[in-house]
Amino acid sequence: QLAASCAACAHDLERGAGGALHFPAGAEFLGSHLFWGKCRPRPAPHEGVDLCEVREPNSAGVAGEPRPLPVGFGLPAVLDGVVVAVFEDFVGRTVVMRHDHERVPGLGDGETWPLHTLLAHVDLAEGIVPSASVLQTSSVLVAALAASKTSAPPHAHLSLLAAPTSFPWASLGGWPDLLSFSARREVAFLEPPLMALPQ
Repeated sequence: QLAASCAACAHDLERGAGGALHFPAGAEFLGSHLFWGKCRPRPAPHEGVDLCEVREPNSAGVAGEPRPLPVGFGLPAVLDGVVVAVFEDFVGRTVVMRHDHERVPGLGDGETWPLHTLLAHVDLAEGIVPSASVLQTSSVLVAALAASKTSAPPHAHLSLLAAPTSFPWASLGGWPDLLSFSARREVAFLEPPLMALPQ
């Protein structure tokens, strides 16, 4: 169901943007460089994918040159779930949603962990706070692309994570904490199945 949900979400985004999602080099999962400016090396492999550009079809139906997604571009939830964390990031805010009906193998303990989605560098829709329910529908948005406060262009970072049900989301202070948990194998970043979409 995850791949189908991601594909449906991507197609909703493409309809809203008027073109096909485009992932420049560096926007991909585990990418080693930034996708903007001088494409400097990342401090660690990229933990998700960056939703940053679309390619509009021309009159012959062929995708044209990429153009950036605009500030304020709306983002729906990938799956039904509940908000478990909200924190600031270097562009805007990050929201993490847990999807209990989607489970994946945990890291070494034999149990399955619920899937989580994370959207970063966004402005949150009204009511998107910890414990709020979210629905997978294009008519209900959870966030929008935030205006950048740095040299990074506006973009939304999407991560998939697996984390145990007991994970202490309420104590999370931000990305440094999340990356520390990942380094200790207490959460796992997974590849979002968006890169398989035709480019």
